[in-house]
Amino acid sequence: MSELCSEENYVQDKIWITSRVRMMAEKRLLRYNNWSLFLLAYYSVFTVILSIFNEYFKSFYIYFDGITVAASVAVLVASLVVGGFRFERTASLYRDCYLSLQRLYEDEGDGRSKQKLYADILVVCPNHSNGDYHDFLFTQIVLEGKEVTSNGKQLDCTRYMKFSYFSRRAFFWTLIGILVLIPLAFAASPLAAKCA
Repeated sequence: MSELCSEENYVQDKIWITSRVRMMAEKRLLRYNNWSLFLLAYYSVFTVILSIFNEYFKSFYIYFDGITVAASVAVLVASLVVGGFRFERTASLYRDCYLSLQRLYEDEGDGRSKQKLYADILVVCPNHSNGDYHDFLFTQIVLEGKEVTSNGKQLDCTRYMKFSYFSRRAFFWTLIGILVLIPLAFAASPLAAKCA
């Protein structure tokens, strides 16, 4: 009897953890989608500004015509690449997955039937990354101070997971910052040169 109860607890823990990790994956992909759309719009506006004020920039940048052509092509290629990643569609798959897992978690049933349904749900959804799992543990254990257990054993957020959490965020926000600042620096350089 205790073995059966232990199996049901293990399956319930697995369902709950997987649903929460898939939530983290959805959140990550929506963040990627929103920022990629913002950056595409931002760079598109910037290329239009370059073409409108081309005389202003030509006096400072020797190869300005080549730069504007390269910028236009880069925006076009980036929009195709971003469209190919399908962040929003994959995020929607994760959402469907964790909603199904939540229904399964709340459903009355034995461990074996839930295990089969759990496997069936996961087949139709892409797997989450290790980073999503690390983010889940970091958020639950470190940020929210909660205990996370699996099969009666308490899970821990290791140093590597903490490093992974911070390093991925630092890389992401540094990249976003650089991509936002490049057009501003490009546009401000002629003005700064004139003032100097």
